[in-house]
Amino acid sequence: MRFAPDGAFVRPLPSESAGASLPAALALLAARERPRAEAQSFAGLRRTLAGLEETGQTTPPEALVLHTKLAFPLLNLVVALLAWPAALRRDRRAGSAELLVGLGQLFFLWALLAGGWTAGRVGWLSPAAAVWVPTAAGGVLGGMLLLRALRS
Repeated sequence: MRFAPDGAFVRPLPSESAGASLPAALALLAARERPRAEAQSFAGLRRTLAGLEETGQTTPPEALVLHTKLAFPLLNLVVALLAWPAALRRDRRAGSAELLVGLGQLFFLWALLAGGWTAGRVGWLSPAAAVWVPTAAGGVLGGMLLLRALRS
């Protein structure tokens, strides 16, 4: 039985109650009580992942968010590595050209991250690879540009 919007009791239809087992209903209830992965702290999300793995449930979206909570703060360093070579250049181009190069680099990094996130959500990549490969690629690109700027 459940409550109707006016507060009266309503018996469930046979199609609503047929085939619903108690473990499935409990799992559905537990899933509703669990906060979204993005809203959990790092430690809370690790506990949630451990609990899901113990029950044998798949965890790619939650694991993706866990890796994101570690990798995205490091993106500040990656963006700094990408911007630093432009500041060290001796042959200054027009300010608008430098701005366009910087925006192009940031768009490239954003496209890598969005592609990795999508590939991780769909299951084409593992959650760790989906988040860390674009971050590492941006770091390597920034490091190469920095070394090139320091040599010249």
